[in-house]
Amino acid sequence: MEYTQEEIQKLFLEVSSRRGRLPDDFSDWHLTNESGYTLAHIAAQNENLPVWFSQWELATRDGWTVAHTAALFDALPLDFTGWEMADNTGRTVAHVLVKNTKLPEGFSQWEMADNNGITVAHEALMNGHLPDSFSQWEIVMPRKNGRTIAHAAVPLHRLADDFNDWALADDEGWTVAHEAAYFGCLPHDFNQWDLEDKRGQTVRDVAIRHGHFPRDVSSLWMD
Repeated sequence: MEYTQEEIQKLFLEVSSRRGRLPDDFSDWHLTNESGYTLAHIAAQNENLPVWFSQWELATRDGWTVAHTAALFDALPLDFTGWEMADNTGRTVAHVLVKNTKLPEGFSQWEMADNNGITVAHEALMNGHLPDSFSQWEIVMPRKNGRTIAHAAVPLHRLADDFNDWALADDEGWTVAHEAAYFGCLPHDFNQWDLEDKRGQTVRDVAIRHGHFPRDVSSLWMD
């Protein structure tokens, strides 16, 4: 169907309204405005997409899809599965959603990374949206010499309560336990004090140096 510019403008005005609705049989969601956004992008932003909408891959010149917009406004349907859709910077729909809220239960594509190497797991961690069931602590962060998501979680106090992969190490052998000893947040029942990095520093060395070696353990060790 051919549209005049005036008709296109009216359509955009309609979906820009919080109560705006287009006919049930409308299908020309690809129509664009002067900024390059499709009618579907604007409808998603204002929660005006029909429940049967499926053209999530419609994108701007920058690769920003309708799904990205819906994720940004937490308006994706419950059965959405296209988490790997990425814009020109490599940011996926999952990256966008997890910045504002948690991903659905059962999500497992935590290693998807944008062009800068930022994974979905890293985005979730930084924004406090890792699920309690998260277990892929070995995922490596970009350009951080092998430091894992677990290393990054330590100073944020966002390791799982039952975390036990203390020997996970970066390229220098600095383990998650070393990191926790440095920040003074090892659990009370921690007992892997002899873990060493590549320079021979033990977790005990780091804890003592920074005043975080428990007194009860210290007395036992000295005895």
